[in-house]
Amino acid sequence: MAKNDRLFYLLKQLEKPDLILLLKNGLRSDFKLMERYSCEYLIGLISKELRAAAGHSVVNLFRDRHDFPYKQILVDVANKLTEGYFSRSGFRTHDNHSEEEIEKEIIRLFELRTKKWWKGLEGSEKGKIVHQINQAIDANIICSVSNGTLTNRITEKMLDGLIRRGLVGFFGGALLASVQWTVIINTIASMVGMQMLVGAGGATLGMLGLSGAGVAAIVPGVVLSLTNTNYKKTIPAVIMLLSKIYMKNSDEGVLTSNLLL
Repeated sequence: MAKNDRLFYLLKQLEKPDLILLLKNGLRSDFKLMERYSCEYLIGLISKELRAAAGHSVVNLFRDRHDFPYKQILVDVANKLTEGYFSRSGFRTHDNHSEEEIEKEIIRLFELRTKKWWKGLEGSEKGKIVHQINQAIDANIICSVSNGTLTNRITEKMLDGLIRRGLVGFFGGALLASVQWTVIINTIASMVGMQMLVGAGGATLGMLGLSGAGVAAIVPGVVLSLTNTNYKKTIPAVIMLLSKIYMKNSDEGVLTSNLLL
């Protein structure tokens, strides 16, 4: 099933530059000369890297590199984004919920967490983030749209409004898709850096007092369940992928209710 699952289906909808960004910015991969790889090869790399980050390294030794279930990745990300330690999203790998349902919930949870994060920032912190986003936009040399010239700058007021309305879904025709993509990528990076995506929800070994010699006394399965996922890779990569698919389908006029179908 591996190479015919929904992860491959979604990745095949992306263009080469987006696949490279997923590897570099989402999965923090440092493969050399990515621009020379074919789209098919890049898709295989993303699948392998994402599934490896989602699974425990010891268990992965006994799996094919594309075997880790995509739905399990989604469930883990949704659980991590759900507010509160030990909180769970309500999804299970073998339940009747579709992968598409979990994808939509991940976008919803990301939007909620983004609004909370932004609201709690000081003015100076917001200014720094806006500056970083504008630097990234400038680097992409985005300066025109079909109906005229677009000022390639994001103001704090503009970003505040976009986040309040919904960072992923609200842009529509108001901004170039490449600008929206840049804003989302840099927002995710800022949130990860401040531990607002990967630092809350779910327990850590330290919180449970399972550090040092104490770990050896714990049932191995419990330890695996607490340490088996590299959320600094899986959460950004999944949100980036789903956001891009959302934007792509919006541009093509797909109904909101079916954006991730």
